Amino acid sequence: QLSVYLDENDCGPVIKEILAVECAKPLSVAKEAELQEHEVRGTVKFFNAYKGYGYVNIGENERDVFVYLRTLRNYGIHHLTVGQEILLHVTDEGKRPQAKEVRVLPQIRVMQAVNYMVFPCSFMGKKQQSQPTA
Repeated sequence: QLSVYLDENDCGPVIKEILAVECAKPLSVAKEAELQEHEVRGTVKFFNAYKGYGYVNIGENERDVFVYLRTLRNYGIHHLTVGQEILLHVTDEGKRPQAKEVRVLPQIRVMQAVNYMVFPCSFMGKKQQSQPTA
C-alpha cells in the first residue's frame, strides 16, 4: 500500500510527496488449519527466486505443482524454503498443475550448534624477519 500527498498542476493531479510505503505481510495460518475447498497441503521441493519459480510436492502419487513467484507475491510471499509446508489451491491451467492461491504455514526453525576452532592472529600470519640496522 502506498500513501501519497497529491497536488494539482496544469496537467492534473500529481504526486507531491510519498508519505508511507507498506509491504503486504504473508498470509500465515495455524499449523492445524483446516483446508479450504480445493486446497491441498504441500511441501516445497525446490524454489529459486532468481528464476521466478519452484515446485511443491503434494503427495507421493501426485505430480509436483509449479509455483510462480508472481503468484506468491500476490499473497505477500517473496521466498519459499525447501521443506517448508504451504497450503495451495491447484489449477490445471497451462502445461502442468500450478498454484493459483498460496497460504504459508508457520515454520519452525531449528538451530544446530557448530564447533569453531579459534586461532590467535599471530598463528595465521607470517613471521617477519628483522632487518639489520646501519
